Amino acid sequence: MASLLVLQILIFSLFSLPIFSALPFLLSLNCNLTEDHFNSSFIQCRPDLTPNQCTLCVENAKQSISNLCPNAQSFRAWFDGCYIQYYNNYNYRKLSHPHSETTNLFCSNQTNILDLAQFEIALEISLLRLRARIYMATHRGFSHVELQYGNESRIYAMAECVRYVSSMDCETCVGKGIDKLYENCGGKAGGTVVSGYCIVRYENYPFFSNLQEAAYGLEWNSSGGNGISGDMSIWENGKECCLGWKVKVVFVWGIGVACFVLVVFSAWLLRRSIVNKAKVGIFGSWNDNQNDT
Repeated sequence: MASLLVLQILIFSLFSLPIFSALPFLLSLNCNLTEDHFNSSFIQCRPDLTPNQCTLCVENAKQSISNLCPNAQSFRAWFDGCYIQYYNNYNYRKLSHPHSETTNLFCSNQTNILDLAQFEIALEISLLRLRARIYMATHRGFSHVELQYGNESRIYAMAECVRYVSSMDCETCVGKGIDKLYENCGGKAGGTVVSGYCIVRYENYPFFSNLQEAAYGLEWNSSGGNGISGDMSIWENGKECCLGWKVKVVFVWGIGVACFVLVVFSAWLLRRSIVNKAKVGIFGSWNDNQNDT
């Protein structure tokens, strides 16, 4: 019988680092006690986390879930830095995406904002940029904005979707989250909304690392029936993502150059063949003329 213990064993088999940091801040948790004979799990980390930070976030998140949902058979949980999902249902990825359910909203209590008018304009621009960028396939369901306004003040904003959600569903979820966030937290120094399979957040201080230096994330899925099977993949964003994109461009460019060289070489061979045939023809005609004389 599948249970939460299965997920604990899976996570401990994947991550073996000890826990040294505080528990991550829980943003949203949805548990239920339904049972089935099939289990599927999915884990992802925010792209700015290093592999070690991702490991610690998942380990500590597991502890929080074990304490809050000790008998849960299925759950979804967003933490500040990582997302964990576990279902006793093979078709968990085909479930309808609950953009409106399990919505949690957090707004900053700070209201004494300098240049409030400029802040609100900058906030609106930042949220619009988040929504526009989240749809880009190269962003893999993650978007961040750092915008300066007024007297060197800044807004930091981020949107993230569960990786297996389609680009269209991700944009829909983020769009609804942005509307709710702006409606309830607009004019305040910060706010976070967790709406189903996405999260949107903005602050007046940097809450994510430099994505150009530490742009790694971890994504892990597993599925099994009576046994357990799974695969793990490391994906990269930020600078490394751009590097991967450049490698792809260089690869395609290399193929194009190779094809061009092949065409030029084939044309040269064809020209050489034609010239040789012409020379043979001229030489044959000259021999015929010599024989006639």
